[in-house]
Amino acid sequence: MSNSIISHITLGTYDYEKTASFYDAVLKPLGFSRVPKSAGKPPMYAVNGEMAHLYLYKPYDGKQATWGNGAHIALQQKQG
Repeated sequence: MSNSIISHITLGTYDYEKTASFYDAVLKPLGFSRVPKSAGKPPMYAVNGEMAHLYLYKPYDGKQATWGNGAHIALQQKQG
């Protein structure tokens, strides 16, 4: 577990490649890189493969990806 309370953040999109190109450029200066995944899988970003991760997913409800639809923040709790 990392020192962050954030496990991961998910942002909604229907265009994985266009959105991933944007986040490739924006997140690189922050130390994030795209994690290799199988073709067709949603893009994921991490720093050295550790949490917190950023995922790009299609909204579960099938509606338009907006500032709130398709987005969530997952928190983690320290064990012990």
